[in-house]
Amino acid sequence: MTATISVFDVRSPVGTLRGATSAAGLALLAFPASDFDTPLARLCARHTATARRSAGGPAAAQLRDWFAGRRRDFELALDLSLVSGFAAEVLEALGAVRRGELVTYGELARRAGRPRAARAVGRAVGDNPIPLVVP
Repeated sequence: MTATISVFDVRSPVGTLRGATSAAGLALLAFPASDFDTPLARLCARHTATARRSAGGPAAAQLRDWFAGRRRDFELALDLSLVSGFAAEVLEALGAVRRGELVTYGELARRAGRPRAARAVGRAVGDNPIPLVVP
């Protein structure tokens, strides 16, 4: 039996966002002008899965609530299978940043255990497959 990646859309003030969830959690969230198909294909390959349209479940509901101002934080399982190694460590450190806290790339590098890797942190943050949820 083939696994399924659920693909969903959420309307937002900046246009329609596209998302994808695996059995492990939210794995991909793309802004309207962003490439969605390439990372979706990588996600399906990593999970040996087929993409299917869905309503989006808790991820879509929480995003809609966030855009409507009814939610301040996300409570979602995350699938970081599109990132690995240091980038995954950076996103985990970024996810631990409290709402409203200002953190530099240098500080994130320190928190991820590589204090001299601020530029690599910048790249990892820029390649974040689930922005907004992991800001």
